[in-house]
Amino acid sequence: MKRLLCTLVLALCTLGTLRAQSAVTDEIIARLRDSRVSLKFSCTLEDGVSIELSGSLIAQGNCFIIKGNGLEIYSDGKTRWTVDPKEKEVYLEEGNEISEILGYRDQIRNLQLKDIKYEQPGEDLSAFRFDCSNLDEGWIVTDLRQE
Repeated sequence: MKRLLCTLVLALCTLGTLRAQSAVTDEIIARLRDSRVSLKFSCTLEDGVSIELSGSLIAQGNCFIIKGNGLEIYSDGKTRWTVDPKEKEVYLEEGNEISEILGYRDQIRNLQLKDIKYEQPGEDLSAFRFDCSNLDEGWIVTDLRQE
């Protein structure tokens, strides 16, 4: 269930062809190339059951950070870290472009975007990486990347 929820939360961050606010989402996608975008979101995901999602997103190019529903997801465009602070678990997976997760876009309903901000892109992308080296021995880190 946790991995499904992670994937579903990731689906939101693509903001791709979402019907409710398509002009806004089109602008966000266009500005990802030359801006750092931050926003807050809420929506319902219909995937057999209804799941309410809410949180925040920061994105620049193919890098993003999503925080919501008790999870934190970091991606530098190459690696994706899904962090569950409550359970003290981190999953590392290969992360491609932000568009990798468009598969759930048709299941998102009632999308609300607010507090949308555009800033100068930062050259330092380290904020989009999760540093596992500072975790204590109580954490479980699972590396699911292909080597």
